[in-house]
Formats: sequence, structure tokens, C-alpha cells
Amino acid sequence: EKPSLVLKTVDRIIDGFADLGINHAGKVAGISLLVSLVALAGVLQIRFEHNPLAWYPEDNPLRQGIELVDERMDGSMIAAITLNTGEKNALHDPALLNVIDEIETLLKTFRYADVQVNDASSILTVLKETHQALNDNDPAYFAIAQDRQMIAQELLLFESGSDDLYDFADHDLSIARIDMRLRWSNVLYYRDYVKLIKGEIESLLQQRGMGHIEVKVVGLLPIFGETLYNLLLDTIKSYGMAFAFVFLIMWMLMASLRHGLIAFAPNVFPILLTVGLIGWLDVPLNIITSTIGCIIIGISVDDTIHFMHHFRRYAQQTDDIRKAIHQTLHTCGRAIFFTSVVLIGGFIVHLTGELYTNKEFGWLLSIAIFVALLANLILAPALMMLFWKNKAAG
Repeated sequence: EKPSLVLKTVDRIIDGFADLGINHAGKVAGISLLVSLVALAGVLQIRFEHNPLAWYPEDNPLRQGIELVDERMDGSMIAAITLNTGEKNALHDPALLNVIDEIETLLKTFRYADVQVNDASSILTVLKETHQALNDNDPAYFAIAQDRQMIAQELLLFESGSDDLYDFADHDLSIARIDMRLRWSNVLYYRDYVKLIKGEIESLLQQRGMGHIEVKVVGLLPIFGETLYNLLLDTIKSYGMAFAFVFLIMWMLMASLRHGLIAFAPNVFPILLTVGLIGWLDVPLNIITSTIGCIIIGISVDDTIHFMHHFRRYAQQTDDIRKAIHQTLHTCGRAIFFTSVVLIGGFIVHLTGELYTNKEFGWLLSIAIFVALLANLILAPALMMLFWKNKAAG
């Protein structure tokens, strides 16, 4: 059966790319190496950022709603500091309450990157308001009473009329809670902020002779920060494991360390180029865009395995490497080509979405797939021409 016009056209495209790698093997390898070095420089400039709010257009109702809450209510992100004294009725102690007041001031002034507390509230709000009310609402008495018995009476008075006290303390009055409100920002900063502010509070407590108090940061802030940190860390680890596993597979497939390295190169090139592009274009790397490498590893490895399996078989049958390459591409080249076209078509539709990160995911992955196709059609033949030796293959 004669091939159709479409297949003939595809064969001509494949042969054209293959001839480019075969006839200019040295130049192709040299240019690929140069591009890889430039891409590596881009990798070093990658900016990590995970801010889901920035993914939406400025006129999106969800983004506008959160920004409105940030503006009108001092922040949409909530967290809390708990101070566990381990001592019943410890919150009757004016010295401890004075330290809590210092901590509130610290929280409102401490800043890390763009993370800063806009509002902090604690049991002090209850005590100061009660103390003022007991003194004819004189603004001068909006302060902490410096007498332990007075504080106990004020807490008892407030407790008898409301349960709000226990929003800021436990029933034994041994644990104090300081609620915080922050504006939404880059989630990647949250983990470091939590570590730093916790250290600052512990240092302050040590200076005041209260180092025994246990400090914890709880709420969405530490949860988001720690979760995203571990996700990105695990993603980086998975890349290393994937590369090692792919190399072992290529080594076993080619039955030669030398040929395994040759087969490994077309897998690394598209990933390195894409990640380098992310760095040079200042595209923030977040939990979504970081998955591009995992996807392209799977696609590129699949294509390369088919190419190398068929090439090794044909190379053992002939001393003509050029002929072996063309036979390989006429066998599996069509499948690689059509698979790549279909995948690009599938991922490019993300450009029609509303979220910016989905658009970035779509065009970056489409570029990665296209580069992976070129790596198998041009770079792989060039490397075969330069480094393949039939005797080693046998």
C-alpha cells in the first residue's frame, strides 16, 4: 500500500531534520552544547514564587474580593501565636501581659520580604477595654493593670458576661493566643517568616526571663508555607531520582555505558532548555510550572527509547550509520512526530484559559515537547554520527 500524501510529507520533514543532524553533526552538537550552557545560566536565575492570587486577571471577582478583604480588614491570611506557660492562672501576671504587649508590637513591626502582620489581637484587648470601663472610660486607662489581683478581677468580670475570653486563652489561663491578620502574598515566604518570627519571640522571652514558655505558630500561614516547601523540595528530589533512573534505563537498553550516555543527552536537552527559558523570561516557578519537567521527562524518554531501540537493531545490521538512522526514523519517526503534534495540540489549548499560570504551563510545555521532538530528529542522529561505534554495539 502506497503512503498517503500526508505520510509522504511527514517523511520528507523527518528526513530533512535527520539529514540536518547527519550532515552537520559537529555543528549541531556544538550549537546544542552552547544552547545548553546558556540555558544553564537561565536556570540559575529562576525565581520561585507561589502566589495563586496573581494567577487571576485583575478584573476577576475572586481576586478583587480577596484584595478588598486585604484592604478593608487588614488581611485575608490568618495565623496565631500561642504561648504556653504550663502554669495555671499565669495570665494574671502583669509581667507576662507586658511581654505579650511587646510581642504584639514586634509582630506589627517585623517584616520579611512582603510578609507583615497588619493587625494583632490578644487577651490584652479584653483587659485594656475592661480596665478603661472600670475607670469611667478614661482613655488614659486603656492599659494593662499592674496589679495581679486587679487583673484577676477584670478577667472574672469579663468572663461572667461573655465567652470571648476563651478565644484568646484556655480555661486554666495558662495559654495565651495572639491572633494575626496578614495580606495575601507569596506563599513561599511564609515558612521562613514563621521560623524568623518564632525565633524573635523566643529571644524576647529569654531576655525577659521567661524562656520556659513554649511558642508555637499555628493557622493557615504555617500550613501553607510548610506544605508548599515540602512539595517543591519533593519535586526537586524526584527530578534527581528520575534522571538517575532514566540513565540506568538507557544504559541497560543500549548495553553500553558510552551509548547509554549518548541516548541520555536527548532526554536532558529539552528539560534544560525549557527550565532555562523559564529563568531568562522571568517566569515564576511554582508548583504548577514545576511539573513541566516531570511531564517532559516521560514524553522525551518514551520517544528516545523507541528511537534507540530501533537504531541499535539497524546499526547492528549495517555499517552505514546514515542508513540506520533513516531506517529508524521511517520505522518509529512517524509515531514520534504525530504523538508530539497531538500532545502540543492538547497542551496549547491552555492558552485559552483565564489563569496566567495555566497559560504559562501550556506554552512552556508545548515548547518543551517541540524541542524534545527536534532533539530526537536532529540531535540524536548527530550524536549517532559522532560517537556511535558498531563494534561497541555488538
